[in-house]
Amino acid sequence: MDQLPAPRADFRFDPVRKMIYVVDQTSASSHSSVAAFDLSGNEQGSAHLSDIMPPSPSGRFAESLQEDGSGSWKVYEFNLRVLLSFNCDRPRCKQGDRDTQHWNPKLNDQMIALRTGGAFGKGGACDVYQLSPAHLLKTVRCVGLPVYDWSRDGREIVTLEYEGGRLRREPVN
Repeated sequence: MDQLPAPRADFRFDPVRKMIYVVDQTSASSHSSVAAFDLSGNEQGSAHLSDIMPPSPSGRFAESLQEDGSGSWKVYEFNLRVLLSFNCDRPRCKQGDRDTQHWNPKLNDQMIALRTGGAFGKGGACDVYQLSPAHLLKTVRCVGLPVYDWSRDGREIVTLEYEGGRLRREPVN
């Protein structure tokens, strides 16, 4: 008996609404379908694709899901208006990758995008974007394949170079 491949799906747990949103990326329609489930696993019907988009800490902004094999991604306002586009082939497209620490923990309308430089992260930078209105706020050095995060008060970017082990603190706000 032939085995069918498992469907590709992404999910997001929303602790505020106490819901689990699941998107079926193999949907036959032109748009991916999203189903909502309560914490007991009971289906609550269909939902919107925006329900599965990872939100900023305030919930005012969201980012697109990472597409398989694609480095492109977008940041949206709550009404799904595109604010910034990264790694795409259109004019006004920004360069940058994201990590789990890219949202500022205190200032809800700031985020980091990492621009890698040459080999082993030489010449890399962390671009800090203000989202309301959307613009580049500051660029700080992020070199040596860095691990980066915001300081607890959201005023600095802290980086640790994987290559070289140097710790840096760069003021942003």
